[in-house]
Amino acid sequence: MNEKYNQKYSEDLFNRIERNKPASIGKLVSFLQPKYFSNEIIINDSYGLKNNSKNQRIYISNHISNLDPLFVWLSFHRKNIEMPMIPSINALDQPLLKVIGLDFGKMGSYFLNGNISEKTRNLTDNGRDFFIFPEGEINYNGIPFKKFETGILKNIIYDVQKDFDIIPVGIKYDYRIEGNNPKNMENINKDKFLGMLKYYGLNSFYFGKRIVSNFFGSKMGRAEISFGKSKSLSELINQNSSRKIKVEKIKEYSLSEIVKLS
Repeated sequence: MNEKYNQKYSEDLFNRIERNKPASIGKLVSFLQPKYFSNEIIINDSYGLKNNSKNQRIYISNHISNLDPLFVWLSFHRKNIEMPMIPSINALDQPLLKVIGLDFGKMGSYFLNGNISEKTRNLTDNGRDFFIFPEGEINYNGIPFKKFETGILKNIIYDVQKDFDIIPVGIKYDYRIEGNNPKNMENINKDKFLGMLKYYGLNSFYFGKRIVSNFFGSKMGRAEISFGKSKSLSELINQNSSRKIKVEKIKEYSLSEIVKLS
């Protein structure tokens, strides 16, 4: 499994999407790829992502659709900013995504299996930025941070002397591929085998439905990604505070901004 950002792979994919054309006639995969990005994507960046800070960045975002990582990936490439690493459960490593040519292991994701702490700390030590969906799963009711996983953040900020820039990100849609009130997804128990099959089956259905709708000319609506004001961790809290308290401050600041952004 390749979980290293592949610049050439990403640039080729990005160029196909922007041209809305397949790489060559007869390649079904490269024809399908642009169909997932057919939303009008609005990128609100009033604070300027390209600032002069030398700190590594941690982007903290709400998570309301399976398409969030795709549109985040596209937004960074359109802004010509180095893609941050997205820690992900196996949702972004689904065979379906690879079949249609979206290999997130090459697009900026690393998967939360094996030695997660070691993976995360190695990326931190190598100077990588991170884009985190701390809820750990899609929030179908739209209320941000009812659940907030802290493990990844604690591993990123393990060095008490290291400062980071915290950038809240709010995502919203006119229409989600899962529907705007997808109770059928929210109530699935993924801890049970049949529930897991239903969950991934419905995800595959929604992705397929998107291609069909696009093929027949249905408008996919707008996806809006808003980047909030960057604040350094040292601005939010004393550097000598415990990691637990630092994570709480990151959550508090991010939530207050994301509510306004989304």
